[in-house]
Amino acid sequence: VKEGEKLEKGAVIKDLMSERIKEQQELERRMARFARNMDHLERARREEEAPYLESAWKERQEADRTYWENSQIEAARLHRQAWEVDIEEKKRLAYMMPDKDIFKGLIMQRREAEFQALRRERERRMAEMRTQRKYEREIARRKAYVTRCRSEVEARIKDMEEQRLKDIEAKKK
Repeated sequence: VKEGEKLEKGAVIKDLMSERIKEQQELERRMARFARNMDHLERARREEEAPYLESAWKERQEADRTYWENSQIEAARLHRQAWEVDIEEKKRLAYMMPDKDIFKGLIMQRREAEFQALRRERERRMAEMRTQRKYEREIARRKAYVTRCRSEVEARIKDMEEQRLKDIEAKKK
């Protein structure tokens, strides 16, 4: 701005806006140039490291294969060792089989005896309950008969009393 020159608000704003747009465009150009430069560097880095990555991948694959084979061999060895220990244990315990069978037989006999005792007790209780119910039914049947007979006798007595009263009335007339 020159000294003594009048400034207009619109012109100043317009100048500021154009200056900002130029700065923004310059920044965008620099960013695009930087991005292109980074893309070239990244591509070059990938091209340079590709053989190293492939050799590292092959080494890792070989190491994994070796580890897997070793672990399979170790697992087979441990399985065989456990199997041999189990066979030795079976041989060691084989002499106890007759004693085990005798002990098992004794336990089974004892349990069978207990079961039979419980079954007999249950059957006895069931027979008692049947007898008790039969007795109760008989008593209920007899009470019902007695009640029925009493009601019949009372009805006859009432009829006879009514008949007697009618006869007395008839005599009076």
